[in-house]
Amino acid sequence: MSEKAEIKVFELTQKILENGEAYILGHTNKSKLELWFFRHLIFPINFLLKGSEEFFKPFMKWSIMSVLFILFGLFIIKNVQLTSELSSIVLSFCIYIPMALVMFSVPSTYAYYGVDSKKVDAVVKHIEDLNIQNTETIECILTNLESINSRIITRVSTYKWLVGASWGLFTLLLNQQINLVLKISPESWQSSLQNNVLGLSIFIIITIVALWIITSYKRASELLIKTLEFGLIEVKHKLDIAKNV
Repeated sequence: MSEKAEIKVFELTQKILENGEAYILGHTNKSKLELWFFRHLIFPINFLLKGSEEFFKPFMKWSIMSVLFILFGLFIIKNVQLTSELSSIVLSFCIYIPMALVMFSVPSTYAYYGVDSKKVDAVVKHIEDLNIQNTETIECILTNLESINSRIITRVSTYKWLVGASWGLFTLLLNQQINLVLKISPESWQSSLQNNVLGLSIFIIITIVALWIITSYKRASELLIKTLEFGLIEVKHKLDIAKNV
């Protein structure tokens, strides 16, 4: 493949990625200046919100199923007149059974990363507007997307590593502080422990929020990349059919 063709594939990948981002985040039909503004200032927030929506889908499903199971369990408890011990067991099952059903859902309910036909059709339209005429170009773009996805995975792994390193450093400093207080002023260990518990609680909350943001970013990235891949494969399929007609 010539250098010119390689550059063109790179530019096509850029356009497809940018168009896919704009569509998924609901900001199509913007001017170049507006898109630049949205891409750097608005898209990151919407991207995290989109990923958070995908992240909480299993929890929402579990919550709805749990409510239905609990209502059914309460109906049984009321009509069968179970003992308090058996009632507790029934209610426990009403919580854990939906959890198991969500955790072990069949692949057809979660394997598409939140991608649907509407998103794929929109991506296909964007790709067809670029007037790609051969499957070899599609294959090259898919290869470029694999590289982009690897870069995303590396970034997410770095963020997770930073959270883990922060926990290790915090634990080390906390341990050193407690040991120092016990050596210098053993009688004040209770007040020191209370302060450390407060600090630990705040750090736990910050860590949970950080992991939520990282996971949301990962989910949104998966949604974007898989939507583009499904769209490209759809275009490739159309080109193969047209070639064989």
